[in-house]
Parts: sequence; structure tokens; C-alpha cells
Amino acid sequence: MRINYLLLLAGVWLMSGLCFSQNVFITNNAPVKVEENTLVYFGQNLSLNSDAENGDGTAVVTNAGNIKIDGEFFNASSTGDNIVNTWTDNTNYGQIIIRDQNNTSGRLSMEKGVINPSSFSWGQFSIPFVFNNANDAMLGLFGVPYVNGANRYMASMMAWDNSVNPEFDHLNNASSISPTDYYILNLTYGSAGILNIMQNNSKLTYRGIPSNGQYNSGLMNTSMYFPGLDWDSWKDMINSHNEKYSSYIDDPVLTTTDFNYGKYVYQFGNPYTSNLNLAYMGTNDGSAHEDGVYLDNLSAVAQLNTASWAYGTGLVSSTMVKATYNSSLNQWAGDAEALIVKPFEPFLVVLNSPVDQSIDFTDGLKTFEMQVGSDVDVGGKPAQTTANDSPVVSQDGNGTAFYQLRFKLYDEEGNETGNRVNIAVSPVVEDEVPNEFEAEYYDFQGSGFYLAQERADGGHVTASERKMDINAINIEFVGKPIPMLFNRVEGDQTSYKIKAELFEGSIFNKLQNENENFSDGNTFYIYDNETDELAEVQNGSVFVIEPIPANGAKNRYEVYWNEGPSGKGLGTNDQLASATIIYKDKDSHFVKFNDQWAFAEVKVYDMSGRNILTYEKVDTKNNLEIKLASRGVYVVKIKSNTGEVYTQKIIK
Repeated sequence: MRINYLLLLAGVWLMSGLCFSQNVFITNNAPVKVEENTLVYFGQNLSLNSDAENGDGTAVVTNAGNIKIDGEFFNASSTGDNIVNTWTDNTNYGQIIIRDQNNTSGRLSMEKGVINPSSFSWGQFSIPFVFNNANDAMLGLFGVPYVNGANRYMASMMAWDNSVNPEFDHLNNASSISPTDYYILNLTYGSAGILNIMQNNSKLTYRGIPSNGQYNSGLMNTSMYFPGLDWDSWKDMINSHNEKYSSYIDDPVLTTTDFNYGKYVYQFGNPYTSNLNLAYMGTNDGSAHEDGVYLDNLSAVAQLNTASWAYGTGLVSSTMVKATYNSSLNQWAGDAEALIVKPFEPFLVVLNSPVDQSIDFTDGLKTFEMQVGSDVDVGGKPAQTTANDSPVVSQDGNGTAFYQLRFKLYDEEGNETGNRVNIAVSPVVEDEVPNEFEAEYYDFQGSGFYLAQERADGGHVTASERKMDINAINIEFVGKPIPMLFNRVEGDQTSYKIKAELFEGSIFNKLQNENENFSDGNTFYIYDNETDELAEVQNGSVFVIEPIPANGAKNRYEVYWNEGPSGKGLGTNDQLASATIIYKDKDSHFVKFNDQWAFAEVKVYDMSGRNILTYEKVDTKNNLEIKLASRGVYVVKIKSNTGEVYTQKIIK
């Protein structure tokens, strides 16, 4: 049955979603627009005829929202300009999902912001279209022929090799193109015609046949990373192109003293015309969130925000967002945005052990979500979240307490610098011991923060070889300094600002309101050693980092969990109250008492006010498990031998 698309779609911009269960044909040229935050779902095929193009060159179908096609896509247009997915900025752009089991015949167009050469001297790129070879891709995407060049640095493109040798291999005009490859475009050294295009536009329109199918990444070969050698033994070896590995290989997770530094880092491109959701690549538990990808040695996922290269030097500087994975908890730490990969963007996967694996790109990874756990319909399956069904947001999916503080650094004009640090709190980590949540700062340079490894005994850290952007502490690391060093390069007189973001239960549950804190009374503090000032950190808190006379890394700032340094900034009663905390580990609640108390009385009330549990003269040297028999909401009241009272609501 043929359906007149225009009559049905006239009101799409008014709706949050629209579904067509039969074949839809577009045969006219009256303009149709799918607005932002709108889902249009085609249960069968979508066909566009060649006459469905406006005479003025504008698109017939303009998609600023989301189009999901469960059948096949046909387009008789030779250019694909009759259906355009628009781009406004990195949070507002049109996406299209075509089911991977079905054919596509014909092109479509997708807008994308240009690559800033000052951010990427070799512009990172993925190609979500089907092309025969590199020359076809260059002509179809940029309108210029491929340049082989006199040497590899003059070629138009390079592609990362995940299976033979850890390196970027240059392409020639006849080289095959894979939608899952991580490409870098030549925006320097002759530029192969691409630099001028980027510099003279704010956004570009890319055209091609969408690569909606199933793809296998090929083997992530761990043996190519010199399994018997540490970094010092192989960093100065040369690759296939006579380049030292140390000139371009870095590690998003490990420090150079780790035996596996520089190994098991693999790079891929998003092969689709929609976002990818990588949050469930480590999940293999039969849950509804499984995406068909399971890496049992997954360590981290990352995306580069900037990367500058220089001839003879390699990687000069870079910034990155990353999320680290704790496999035993099925829990992430770090930056949730690292797990949503936009069209045309590549990403990095880091493994923690030499187990060869591959990634299958299928419908399970496609999403319209802009952040993990959002309520956007992803086309037939519920919006994905990692939290369990319980309203207790301070627990992750396994019932283990999790809290995270993220500081982002801004310049005087309010622009993000790309510098950020994360501090995660969990009862399963051991202080002063590297763990799966933690990560080194990727190529730290310039002015900004980094974290140092804390001392388990709570002593001050005066120097550290580790420069971390993700640090994890145990939930009982109360009143002890977490070092946060600020490095200022010589001559930098900028007044910076840092802004706090708080996450409770998982990195996918960011607190939404300014001046909001964790729901169960836990909190972070920031302490300035120079001014002797202590401040509570709330969601949205802003702190000014003024220039100081000396340059270099200074241990000026420290973060504290639940209590500041003794006698600093807080009144005595506040210090005593904040040192007593109730936390949940798996399905049990525990009380950690203030170390100044000798004993305490603990009473538990249900919501009717009935006292259902009483623990008398509890020895406060040990944590107390509160044993609740049934699900519900309760109030715990704790009274110390000194008369202080601590009250907290809990949910089992």
C-alpha cells in the first residue's frame, strides 16, 4: 500500500513521536521537517523518488530529530540531498537508524561541524557510509580527489591498525575503506585539499550510502604489543614506518611504571549515522541492557577531544574524556560522555589483559540517546539505564555504594579548557592501591589539575609520580587528604575557575540542581592549604583559582570526604556529625561511627514512627550492620555517649 507521506507528516513537529507501520513513499517536493527531540518510526520501508527535490536545492526531508527505519531505505536521488540530517551543535543534530538486517539503496546527507585544525592537526574521523575505496570517499565526502603524496605525511588519510602493528598506516587512492576504522585526515603537511575546506566552513554536508549493516572490527591482536617486554624495553623500537612507538603511543589508564603501559589500546570509528552507546560492552548477565558486545577484559573507553601532532615528534598534546570499568561491579567511573559516540567520531577501547577479542557492531549499539540513561526512545527497546529498579540512587546496579565528584576547569572567559579530574568513592576499593576505577592523566600538559595517589594512613602527599585524572578512595577514607595538584606553566597569569559536578549511584546519575548534595548526607570538601579555608562541595559549586607567584605543580588544594582536616573550617558539632555515616554495601546497610565516640545507641524506625530495631551500647570501634528483614523506607537515629545525635533516612 502506498501512503502519501506529506499528509501524514504535516504535524510531525508538534509531536514527540510518530509511527508508520506500512511502506512510506515520498513522491512530492513540499518540504517536510522532523523537529528536534522528535522520533519518527517507520515499521517498514521508506522510499524517496528522484523528483522529490526542491528546485531551489533545499532538502525535501530535513531531519533535526530522530528517524528509525525498521525496513529498507530506498532513494533514487543521485546525491542524497533530498534528505538531510541537520547539525546545529554537538548536542543538536539529526540522526537516522536503519535496521542492520535490511538493505539500503541510495544516498542521504548528514551535516557535521568542521574539524578545528588547532584542536586536531590530524583530524580524527570515521566514515558511516559505504565507499569502494579511499578516492571515492574523498570525492564523495570532500569533493576533492585523494592525494597519495611524496611520503606518508602528505597522504590524505591514515587509518589505525588494530591487528598487525600498533600504528597509523597511510592509505593510497585505491585502499579499501571500512566504516569501523579510526581515520585521521591530513590537516597539515600539504593538507591534501582538506585543510582549506575546514577553515572556510562552519559545518559540512557529507553524502553517501549509509552503512547500516553488521560489521566485525577484526581481531584486537594483543600479541602485537610485545607481551614479554615492559614499556622501557619497547618504547624506542620502531614501527613499520620507521617511527618510534614512544612518539605516538600513550596510555589512557596506566602509568609508565606499569608493565602493561602502552599495550592493549585499540581505536575504532562509529560506523553508523546515529550515536553508539558503549555503556554495556562489559555486561554479560542476561539483563535487558546487553548490546551483543562483551569484552571480558574491558578496562576503559575513551574519546579524544584534541590531539596535536608534529613531524618527527608525534603526539604533542591532547585532551580526552574517559570512563574506566570495574568488571566485578559492572560499574563505571569517570566521564559518562565517553560512552556515547557521535556519528563521524572515533573512540578508544582499552583492555586490561592479553585476550584477543573483536567487536561486533550491530543494532544493539545504535542509539538516539545523547547521554546514557536518558529517556529518549531508542527504537523499540526501553531507554537504557544502569541503575536498578530501587529508588536508592546511592547504589549501583549491584547494590554497592558509589559517589563521584568531578571538577572541570574553565578559563577567565568561562570556556572549558578540557582539564578535569574525577574522585570516586566506593566501599570495594583499597586506599593507596591502584584499582580498576583509576586512570592516569592522558598526556598531561599545560596549566590544570591532576590527582595524586592518596596515602592509606591519611598522611600528606608531598610528591607523587602518578598524575591521575580518576582516583578512587574507600568509603571509610574520612577526614583524610586526597591530593589535587594544580600545575601552572611559566608566565600563565590566568584566573581559572573550577566547577563541581556530583554523581550518585553511578556516573549516569548526575545531580540536576545547583547547590544540591548527596541524598544520604555524604559530602565532599575542598581545602586550600595556602589560605587555610575549607568549603563544602555541592553540585554546581564554583571555586576561583587565582594566579600565585610560583609556577609548577603545587600541592595547594586537597579534597576531603565527609570531614575536613582536624580543626579546619568546620565547627566541632559539624565535624562530629559528618564523621558518622551510613552506607549500603550490596543488600545491607552499615554504620561507620565517629572515631571520637566510645559507644552509641542506634534505633531504627519505620515510616509510621514505630521503633522496629534497637542496638544499645554499640562499640563504635567497629562498623554496625543494620539487619532489615523487609523492603521499605526507614529512619535511623544514632545517639553517642557524648550526646550528639545523627539521623538519616535509608531505603532497603
